[in-house]
Amino acid sequence: MAPHLDAFHSLAAVEHIMAIAVFLQTKILICVLAAAGVWFLLGLMFLVLLKRNLKDRKSPSLAHRRFFKQATVGALWISVALALAGTGAVSQTSGALQYFSNSVEAQSIKVSSGTTIQALQWLVVAFSTIFAFGVSAIFKTADGTMKTATNSSGASGVSSSSSTNILIELE
Repeated sequence: MAPHLDAFHSLAAVEHIMAIAVFLQTKILICVLAAAGVWFLLGLMFLVLLKRNLKDRKSPSLAHRRFFKQATVGALWISVALALAGTGAVSQTSGALQYFSNSVEAQSIKVSSGTTIQALQWLVVAFSTIFAFGVSAIFKTADGTMKTATNSSGASGVSSSSSTNILIELE
């Protein structure tokens, strides 16, 4: 085959694979990793609001504390789920494109999945999971109740001398 025709077929193969990748990215796989980032930031926002509510001695609203705690943990776990779904989808899609490029029809071009970006995405999933576990564990005691902060003198408002934390039932 003439060199200019071979280049034309290579360009057509590249355009075909790129069209498939763009279609997958825009129509089938939504931007799940960005949504995971948004939910993670929402979880951090609720965590900051919870911390401010725990330190506020003027109006210790138990309903607000319960809401902020549940919203924090829920948003962080939604973030983990979306990050896991997005990372798994990217891994599967890149593997499928790599398999497709090795098929008989597309011998002129080889697609290989980037290991660096996939490793970084899996690290995001791992660190998000560890952070969500940590935040979940901060508020739980052995019996499933929520710990709250004590005041500056170490007293908790409970008449028992051995207790330094107020335990609040969540559900």
